[in-house]
Amino acid sequence: MASTPQNVNAILDAYGVYPLHKAAALGHKENLITLLESGLSPNAPNYDCLTPLHEACIQNQPECAEILINYGSKVNATSLDGGTPLCDACAGGSLLCAQLLVKMGAEINPPFALSTPLHEACLKGSVECVEFLINAGARLNVNDCNFGTPLHAATLRHRTDCVRKLLQSGASVNATKIHETALHVAVREQFPEIVEILIEYGANIFASNNQNKLPIDLLAEAEGHIYDLLTHHSAEPASLKDVCRRKIRLVLGSERLKYVRELKLPKSLTSYLSHELQECDP
Repeated sequence: MASTPQNVNAILDAYGVYPLHKAAALGHKENLITLLESGLSPNAPNYDCLTPLHEACIQNQPECAEILINYGSKVNATSLDGGTPLCDACAGGSLLCAQLLVKMGAEINPPFALSTPLHEACLKGSVECVEFLINAGARLNVNDCNFGTPLHAATLRHRTDCVRKLLQSGASVNATKIHETALHVAVREQFPEIVEILIEYGANIFASNNQNKLPIDLLAEAEGHIYDLLTHHSAEPASLKDVCRRKIRLVLGSERLKYVRELKLPKSLTSYLSHELQECDP
């Protein structure tokens, strides 16, 4: 095992860098072990109350994260904003770190964080982390302090695949943040593909925000693809097929939707209920 040169730690300390945090973030496993063996605490916070485990996770260093946990790092340690290492793993798009943390007891829905791991995964655009968290029991419709629900966050950052994954998993398409739906966000930000997906899943085009504006009122001009979508669906009622699907999915709820594929149903019906892109009529 290679030892850490004494002058290296002296230089790092002189510049105010925390050696354990640095080693964890850069993936220097041997240095990390040497520092831990020298007696440095694996839970020592920096000025933001981030632990070395936070640093390893946000920089996608699963091997360093495992070393720190083996030396006693707390998997649910919180930073100044209440963020946990799992929040940072998802913010960095690190599926391996997220899987390790959950295996070691990390909370999927940390109670005091300003943002949840699912929000962070959506903001990053990591569909793999989003799917993993949903399967692990992440709450789909919880509001954070900034964006709203994970669906709002994914919409705002134009994470189309995450939007679809959330909705397929049972996220509420009409959940609000200060009376604003994800459809309001998608229209205002001019994301036509996301507008289409939201409408497909039953977005209410007549929902008013806190300024009493419908999604269509947020358009600068009465033209374009989004305008055409909204006017078309405002004039045409949803098909009976779509109404039935929405009702069935609502009754099942997000907790039971994941088991649809385990039922002995015709493939076309499973495809229909799952909103697959190449669905067949049941």
